[in-house]
Amino acid sequence: YPNFTISSTDNNTTYTAGTGINITGTTITNTQPDQLVSITGTGGTTITGTYPSFIINSPADNNKWLLNGNSGIVEGSNFIGTTDNKYFSIRTNNTEKARITSKGQIETYNTGNSVFIGEGAGANDDLSSNLNVFIGYKSGYSNTTGSYNIANGYRALYSNTTGSYNTANGANALFSNTTGFYNVANGSFALYSNTTGFYNTAIGYRALYSNTTGNFNTAIGSYALYLNTTGNNNTANGYLALFSNTTGHDNTAYGSHALYSNTTGFYNTAIGDSSLYSNTEGDYNTANGYLALFSNTVGNYNTANGHNALYHNKTGYYNVAIGDSSLYSNTEGYYNVAIGHNALYSNTGGTFNVANGPYALYFNTDGYDNVANGLNALFSNTTGNDNVANGLNALFSNTTGSYNIANGYRALYSNTTGNYNTANGYAALYSNTTGSGNIANGSYSLYNNITGNENTAIGYGAFYNGADYSNSTAIGYNTSITASNQIRLGNASVTSIGGQVGWSTLSDMRFKKDVKENVPGLD
Repeated sequence: YPNFTISSTDNNTTYTAGTGINITGTTITNTQPDQLVSITGTGGTTITGTYPSFIINSPADNNKWLLNGNSGIVEGSNFIGTTDNKYFSIRTNNTEKARITSKGQIETYNTGNSVFIGEGAGANDDLSSNLNVFIGYKSGYSNTTGSYNIANGYRALYSNTTGSYNTANGANALFSNTTGFYNVANGSFALYSNTTGFYNTAIGYRALYSNTTGNFNTAIGSYALYLNTTGNNNTANGYLALFSNTTGHDNTAYGSHALYSNTTGFYNTAIGDSSLYSNTEGDYNTANGYLALFSNTVGNYNTANGHNALYHNKTGYYNVAIGDSSLYSNTEGYYNVAIGHNALYSNTGGTFNVANGPYALYFNTDGYDNVANGLNALFSNTTGNDNVANGLNALFSNTTGSYNIANGYRALYSNTTGNYNTANGYAALYSNTTGSGNIANGSYSLYNNITGNENTAIGYGAFYNGADYSNSTAIGYNTSITASNQIRLGNASVTSIGGQVGWSTLSDMRFKKDVKENVPGLD
């Protein structure tokens, strides 16, 4: 008395002196002792009374936000912000860092035009004009000067330092990337190990997980191209597609498990679940269809279109299989062409075969140089070679016979081991089994021949009868043979056989007698 001091943590309250009072700073001086003191403050605090009794009244003020927190907040009524059309500014070290506009936009400032949201996000950014967006715990944590990067997720792009134009969405996506650029990783752990690889796209959990320096790869699906390290220009679309690939390049895999085991093979295309599944080092293969070329390991230049086509192929090369289960059993055969359901189904080591039609050359195993066109053509052939069958069921029963030609429905149908036969026409040489060297031109010609050899039949039904005749010739419609070593022209209805000259007897040493050498007078 007569002076006292105001001490308040509320620096926003303004006090106004009443009668007999002077306020200088925080010191109150009573200029008229024993007079009534009256002090009022805009914050609601008042001091009244006369010395020595003063009454100080400071009611609670709920319109202030305290540094150690507030209580009694009314949700929906109390707020931090402005009541006029002005933005709300947030500062650190007296430098504006964020702003909420009257339109509701959240703007950041003084971060090099970058956005960092999350603990440790962009912690090492040099804050130059890098234009990065890092959202998530320690996303872009190590970035210094890398620019135009987007990282969303826990530790996404964590190790990136100077890499630019990368996009990482998902926990630990592109985690190890340091200087790689133009990479896209969508999914947890996608492109996790990438360090300097560029132009890679990984979509799916752990897609391209092991990639370090591989470039221009695209992986879509969980674990797609999972083990790829340095392989380039690969495309994997599907769960576990190209899973084991390490250094193989220019491969395309569409479908779950497609090209699953491939490690170093290149220029392969696999479309379909588990197509080219076992391929490890084979190159230039194309497989379209579920399980197509499933077992191939090192075979090259194979084409398989259809479910199970070339399923068992391992080392065979230059094979073409079009149709469900065509060339299904082939393991090491090469230069085969199979078109049609189950065509060349049983082939294992046979080579240079062509089968067009369902079940054509179905049982062929090691036969080679065969051509079969038509349903069931050369169906039973196993090891026979150099046969040609054109027509439904042509050479159907042939097993080991070789060098036969059958053109027409059921031509040489029953042949099993006969060789060097030629049958042209419907059911020509139909019953032949072991006969060889026969020629039949015309429907039903040599129809009943079974074991006869070196016969010739020309004309519809020519040489129809006779099972075991040899060296006979029948020319003309229904011309019959009754024994071996015969030649017949025409059937019983023929009334005239003629020509410009008569029959000639050939000069043949076999039919001459008293032939002598060293005839005098002859040189």
